[in-house]
Amino acid sequence: MVSTQTPYNESTNPYVLYGDGWVPDYVEIVSRGYYTFLAVYMTVLFILSCFFNSVVIVATIKYKKLRKPINYLIVNLAVADLANASIECLISIFTNAVGYFYLGKYVCQFLGYTVSVFNRLGIVGLLSISVMAFERFLVVCKPFGPRRFEHKQALIGIAFTWTWSIIWNTPPLVLWDGYVPEGVGTSCAPNWLSEGLRERIFLLVYFNTCFFVPLAVIVVCYGKIIALLRQFARNNSLPENTRAEAKVTKLTAIMGVAFLLSWLPYAGFAMYNVFNPDSQMKFAFGSIPAYFAKSALIYNPLINVGLNQQFRKCVIRMFISDRNRVENHVSKKQQTERSCLSEVKVRP
Repeated sequence: MVSTQTPYNESTNPYVLYGDGWVPDYVEIVSRGYYTFLAVYMTVLFILSCFFNSVVIVATIKYKKLRKPINYLIVNLAVADLANASIECLISIFTNAVGYFYLGKYVCQFLGYTVSVFNRLGIVGLLSISVMAFERFLVVCKPFGPRRFEHKQALIGIAFTWTWSIIWNTPPLVLWDGYVPEGVGTSCAPNWLSEGLRERIFLLVYFNTCFFVPLAVIVVCYGKIIALLRQFARNNSLPENTRAEAKVTKLTAIMGVAFLLSWLPYAGFAMYNVFNPDSQMKFAFGSIPAYFAKSALIYNPLINVGLNQQFRKCVIRMFISDRNRVENHVSKKQQTERSCLSEVKVRP
């Protein structure tokens, strides 16, 4: 029986000691305190992400006024973040508590694949935000006339985000062992450090189609929107309906900026390794942007509820009215019981 005691020594790799043979040699073991910090960090992230994203989903289901096409995309982002937290964060809590990915090769590949489909490099999130940016461009700039972004278009956009993510994340799982432990060996991701020509070509195309193209759509759409709003401001002729749409545009733009700020360091680290196979950044340094990117799981629901007045009112009403309903129910029940007791006492 193999011992589960892990030697925390920077020069010793427990995967090599146990003969698993599937872990890259760049995985570095760091101090026990570092793993403990990551376990606590992922626990906090898991709790907050599950709570905030669930609130967004439940509020949208409960209140009809929130079921707008633009909010469908926000819910899509919340679903991806919730799924990511439920799988990656939960597993990462235990692996960091132990100090290495003790669950084996196949669980690692499953984790790397599912997390990549949900939100690695923020693909579903980035595509959702790019669709929102395009929706804002259609509504505010009206390049094709006064067209609206309807429910059907929103559902097509959601289906596209998931289909596109699955298409680009499946080949590494099927054609080669493309998902391996990364950083300090407690989480799994695409093998950005692969030196194989086929794998590196795929990763380059992957970055272009799943990161740079959606990013370009976001930049171009918001650039045109900002230019149009500035033109209206110079002429002091901002229409009332455009003023209302500008508030929604501001919300989605802030979500996009926060999302990109959290993911750009990780994307930059991965891109550097893909473009520089002979001078790759290895070891624990890669875990810093990876775990920083995971904080994006809680940004979007906070921004959405904090800046969207309609969403905020519905969330407040959801908690307060439900609490009042329960208290009123309990109060009426107690009054009924007291009334029944009174009748029993006065009855001869």
